[in-house]
Amino acid sequence: MSARWTPIWADERPPLIAAYLEQFGRFPTVAETFRQLPDPADHPTFRVVGSRGLR
Repeated sequence: MSARWTPIWADERPPLIAAYLEQFGRFPTVAETFRQLPDPADHPTFRVVGSRGLR
C-alpha cells in the first residue's frame, strides 16, 4: 500500500474534528482526550491522498 499525506492546518480542523467526535466521541478514551485538549491545534490532523487498497 502506498499513501501520501498532507497536513490540515488548525483553522481547517474544527468541522473534521466535530465529525470525528460525532462518530467516535462516545468512546471513553476519545472523549477524555478531547476534554483534556479541546483546542483543535492540539490534534495533528492529516489528509491521506493517493492511497490504494491492499493487494
